[in-house]
Amino acid sequence: SQTTGSCEGPRTAITVNVSAGPAITTQPTDITSCTTTATFTVTATGSNLAYQWQVSTDGGLTYTNIAGATNSTYTVSGLTPAQANNKYRVVVSAAGCSSATSNAVTAKVGTNPIVTLNLLPNGPYNPLTFVGLTATVNPSANYIYQWKRNNVIVPNVTTSTLTKSNGITDEFGTYQVSATDAISGCTGVSNIITIENNPLFSNSLLVAPSPTTGLVQVTFYSNTTDVQKRSINVYDQKGARVLIKEFAVSGRYSLMTLDLTGKATGAYTIILRDANGRSIASKRVYKK
Repeated sequence: SQTTGSCEGPRTAITVNVSAGPAITTQPTDITSCTTTATFTVTATGSNLAYQWQVSTDGGLTYTNIAGATNSTYTVSGLTPAQANNKYRVVVSAAGCSSATSNAVTAKVGTNPIVTLNLLPNGPYNPLTFVGLTATVNPSANYIYQWKRNNVIVPNVTTSTLTKSNGITDEFGTYQVSATDAISGCTGVSNIITIENNPLFSNSLLVAPSPTTGLVQVTFYSNTTDVQKRSINVYDQKGARVLIKEFAVSGRYSLMTLDLTGKATGAYTIILRDANGRSIASKRVYKK
């Protein structure tokens, strides 16, 4: 108010604008990019905020303003390994108030891993020896794997091997696996392996090893992956049955194990029968 002597003069209203100073609530973070770009982001509070991103090429001793980098985000383009030691920060200011400077951060170029897919064991597909598939990745790191069969994700398998015990219910199809670095997020995708039936196998009872000292693996092609009952009958050279064993099989080539340990040396005939006792296929094996 204004006064003259003991009298009060006219009053004049005065408007006072109080602006909040800037405060950074979310700092930018270091980035490892699997491409040639990296985007930094800052979150701040305050009125009429202005942003200016800066770069240091001497390890943080001095910073210079980046032309045009005046938003809450800044994207580094054309990123190269040579820029790995550059440091970035942003100065956030409000008109007529103080400024706030963010933490310094870096942008590095990550490496997409090289993923190679192979059969287990390595080599041509053989239903008697096939275990599954394995991925080898370079460089070594902590990877998360995603498997696909016929371009459909195989659920619940995140390891470097895909086997009959952890995910293969029918080995035929096309397979591919991706490996993602758990730290950088960089991902590599493998070659494709196609497993298909060989007519040389599909019409024969496969038995190995022969000759054998005892244990024998037996398999036969199935045109369905449904569970089926099978029995194996083993006969000696005189035609006497010396062993019968029943199995519940599923998959294209289910392995059935026989133990001829303790049987006399000589040739034996193995006959595979269906649930009704009908003969499906036969094969001779020699016991040492």
